Amino acid sequence: MAKPAAQAQAIQLRIDEQLSLAAIASRLKVSKSSVSKWVRKYPLSTETLTARQECAINLSIDIRRQKRARREAERAIGSPYRRLFDGRAYTSSEKGKIAEAAVLLRLAMLQLEVYKSFFDGDKIDMIVSKDGILMKLQVRFARAGRHGNPYVSLQCSNGRKKMRTYTQGELDVLIGFDMLANTCHVFHFDEIKANRRCATCNKENAETWDKLETWFESRQEDQVCATMIVGR
Repeated sequence: MAKPAAQAQAIQLRIDEQLSLAAIASRLKVSKSSVSKWVRKYPLSTETLTARQECAINLSIDIRRQKRARREAERAIGSPYRRLFDGRAYTSSEKGKIAEAAVLLRLAMLQLEVYKSFFDGDKIDMIVSKDGILMKLQVRFARAGRHGNPYVSLQCSNGRKKMRTYTQGELDVLIGFDMLANTCHVFHFDEIKANRRCATCNKENAETWDKLETWFESRQEDQVCATMIVGR
């Protein structure tokens, strides 16, 4: 197609159909750069730009929702409780109870003594005891990540309607429960103390209950060393 004729058609398509540069170039079988020069004086109307932006935003939201749904479906494969929670919406309180029940089951299987707080909102959900050593344990319900793995929040209330990150001494171990995958993720405080807001749940920390045994062993060694020092 001769350039003058192509240029005239490009302008006509821009004015009449409000086509984009790429659409015009494809229709006329010419380069996008040529179309850009030809229709430079004929920009898209404000209404057209607004409509396309809204369409792009909605499409992006739909794609993210679809990806999230696929990730959640993949995580739920093999879960024995999938039929129980499919289609249900849970409150924050209910999620907390579910997470604590899942953790209590595993602690009981590990034959550990567990003492639970009577008050909701305490910074310590459970005290775990072994051979006279006490572990401060916090339980969290894992939230769905926007772009990848689920995560657990590392923040608590500062008592003035604001949030802050847990500090040294407030907890020893944090456990996040991923209900879709029926999996607990175990974190030593030392693993997450550098994080400000959240910790990612992944295969490396899934059901790693040996971390509790390691923690108790390290505290026993500290006690032995302290006793030896005092005895000198």
